[in-house]
Amino acid sequence: MKKYLFLLMCVAKHATFAQSLAESTTVPLYRITFDTRAAGMGKANTIAGTPDNMVMFSNLAKLPSVMNTEEGWEHTKNMFAGGMAQYNAVIINYLGYAHADKDGNDFCAIAKYLNGGNPQQAFLAGNDNYEWDIEMGYAKSIGDAWSVSVMTKLLQSETNSKAINTFLPAATVSADALSLDLGAYYADLSEIGAGTTIGFMLSNLGTPLNYGHALIRILPATVGAGISHTWIEGVHNNAITTSFEVNKSLSFPFPGPYLTLSGGFEYSLRTDPVKTDGFSIRMGYCDDSFIHEYSGITIGIGIGFRKIHLDMASFIDPSGRGESPLYNKLHATISYGL
Repeated sequence: MKKYLFLLMCVAKHATFAQSLAESTTVPLYRITFDTRAAGMGKANTIAGTPDNMVMFSNLAKLPSVMNTEEGWEHTKNMFAGGMAQYNAVIINYLGYAHADKDGNDFCAIAKYLNGGNPQQAFLAGNDNYEWDIEMGYAKSIGDAWSVSVMTKLLQSETNSKAINTFLPAATVSADALSLDLGAYYADLSEIGAGTTIGFMLSNLGTPLNYGHALIRILPATVGAGISHTWIEGVHNNAITTSFEVNKSLSFPFPGPYLTLSGGFEYSLRTDPVKTDGFSIRMGYCDDSFIHEYSGITIGIGIGFRKIHLDMASFIDPSGRGESPLYNKLHATISYGL
């Protein structure tokens, strides 16, 4: 009896540990928020936030609200955006391009690259050695307020097998995965950006990462919904935006809600009433019941001038001991619309 109890405990411990690694070591490219504006708002502006130059890194269904709007928001037919995220010795670089044709079809292409350091550094920090990701997406307006999107993603991950099983020789192993994101977005906004937006997303639906040596990682698939509202006030049309989102994990094999709740706000001092030029300050909080280390306070700032936007965000570890994988994280992005 003791023997079977011991084996059961080992299996449960291994399953929990493996799932933790499945959700944490593939985090860099599939779990953190690449939309730096949303990252400064507790990730709460990712799905349903008002459109901006970083939409290709969040809910792609928001893209038509930026690319196909002739009045109000800054109209653009081509858009470039790139950024850098750094935390716990991990450096991520990413670059995206979006284009709208004359028929209102919106396309985008994104590349992301993660460098976790040498194998020993990556192992000690609990990170993968390298990851890269190529994404291709399409978005289309449906009527005056709704839009939908689809994004296909190819991920290659390289990690140290010793991080999973100490009985196996230390070796660097790699795996590939294909996944899909689906999005929907509703925007009821005035010409100067006041109003309500709603969004829905299914993310990271795809094949698991199979490294061999009995090492398989499930992609962190989620289903999420959000709502955001923007008020315009003052002589200079300054904007106040609040956003709330909820995401449910679809990848954990055991029963449980495993919800991520996010809330945040942004206050923007505008220099132009019908554009996003100006200075913004942001703050938010994320409560992740799936991986508690991802819960915490976020802060951020943004500067916009003539379709050029610079955004920065940082995560505050509530433990104060650097236990979160996002400890010392710094996000910085720059985007430009043509």
